[in-house]
Amino acid sequence: MLGVVWPEHHVAFPDFLDTTGNTEKWWIDEIVKDYKNILYDGIWIDMNEPANFGTNEDHPWYFDDPTHYNTIPLKCPTVEGGKDAEWDMPPYKTHAVWVHGKVGIDVHILS
Repeated sequence: MLGVVWPEHHVAFPDFLDTTGNTEKWWIDEIVKDYKNILYDGIWIDMNEPANFGTNEDHPWYFDDPTHYNTIPLKCPTVEGGKDAEWDMPPYKTHAVWVHGKVGIDVHILS
């Protein structure tokens, strides 16, 4: 998958929603190769396709937005009184669902 997050160019992201198992196999192979070169006891996985917009688009809609480079992050809506809503307030309890699916792959790789 191609997407744009921080750089001003497309970067590749693994498609962890791939149902064929090809992405998981590729990911395991890459992690094993890295581990053979540099022994480590953990990995930091920061961002993936849910973190960007315009996945696989040649020219995402926000490229021409004057605020593109410093886009405003997604935030919870405000509640009465002007305070930010809590993350555990519905429907925001689903914010970690993506991680749940991905953790299984990472646990499998690291075990």
